[in-house]
Amino acid sequence: MEINNFDNLKEKMHCPKNVITENLRICVVPSKEMAKLYVKESSDKDRIGSSIEFPATYKVFLINDGSRDIKNINFSVSGFDGSGDELEYMDKREKSIRTMKTGKALLIEELDYGLLDYAMDYTLKIYWMDGTHSKVCFEIFKSYGLKEETMSFEPILNSSAYHLELKDCAGSSK
Repeated sequence: MEINNFDNLKEKMHCPKNVITENLRICVVPSKEMAKLYVKESSDKDRIGSSIEFPATYKVFLINDGSRDIKNINFSVSGFDGSGDELEYMDKREKSIRTMKTGKALLIEELDYGLLDYAMDYTLKIYWMDGTHSKVCFEIFKSYGLKEETMSFEPILNSSAYHLELKDCAGSSK
């Protein structure tokens, strides 16, 4: 039997889709309020004195578009910036979030534009109402990790949003 790609392999093995991440999404919504940065130094001398506008804040949402309600979510986020001579680490933040019904969006956190100087790793431990739990993760790789090609309309938010990849980090368990 010849298998040309991973999707064909999954078909041949009758592997189920990843039910943990297929109905959960991470969306980042930029604010309509804009911040302005004035260029004081640049290798491109024509840019000095000019300004750059960008969203002042970004809201990070978890979308539950599946068939199971969530009892509780524990999340942590850590990050680093390596653009200078040394790595700079941000303090790890942890938070517990309330229940979440299906077909809803939950604000994980709001980031000001300065935090997007960091590459940030999020880990969410999700406790489902049926007694199981899942561990999922995603990353925001600085502001340039929010790519225009990932921007699309999110019906649950009734807004355009960046859609980030959500990974199953440890499988699900009882």
